[in-house]
Amino acid sequence: MALKADILFGTLAASDEKNHSLLTDVNDKYLWDYRERQLSFTSPITEISAQLEINFFNVYNVGHKNQISPYLFGGAAFFSFDPKAVYNDTLFHLQPMGTEGQERGGNGKKYSLTGFAIPFGIGFKANIGRYVCVGAEWGLRFTFSKYLDDVGGVYFIDSTDSKTVQHFADPSYTHKTDQQRCSTIKTDWYSFAGVVITIRIGNEDRICDVKTNVKLKHKRGPKR
Repeated sequence: MALKADILFGTLAASDEKNHSLLTDVNDKYLWDYRERQLSFTSPITEISAQLEINFFNVYNVGHKNQISPYLFGGAAFFSFDPKAVYNDTLFHLQPMGTEGQERGGNGKKYSLTGFAIPFGIGFKANIGRYVCVGAEWGLRFTFSKYLDDVGGVYFIDSTDSKTVQHFADPSYTHKTDQQRCSTIKTDWYSFAGVVITIRIGNEDRICDVKTNVKLKHKRGPKR
């Protein structure tokens, strides 16, 4: 087993133009085509996490011993994000606009740009020489937010909003207030995949054999 801490940086992005599937929300019995919705976003994401790693085998850094092992990991993470989208060749931050009517008679307060996630996944590692270990891992992140893509509820259409806000609220200009904008029963997920290189500091590889129910033998002193 091992404890580890990660700081990860990445980018999330998606566009309805590239999605050709029809999805059904089982709860609301509502069917929509993502291509008709015409939403898109990009967001930088930063994650800080603490994880427990469980290796299937002992991994040694000396020859003639097991030098490879798959492993599982899980833990807790704190992350930040900031969804953005382009309109008239300009990149806008979506959260301040309240595209679903947040703080303007719609879906309550504006969502937070930070949150907690549960990371978990699988990996594989191999020792190369005495000081270097290389591996690859893939991990999912279950979050408690619906708004990594700025989409988490229903439409809010207000003709008094600026053209920019109206565009990001409904780029197709075909929906009405309270029509479903996405699934209302799911939170967002994201994942990281990558290659891991570990540098060992020092080269101790000791194993302590522990025996139970062993009586200590006391040496007798010299006879007088």
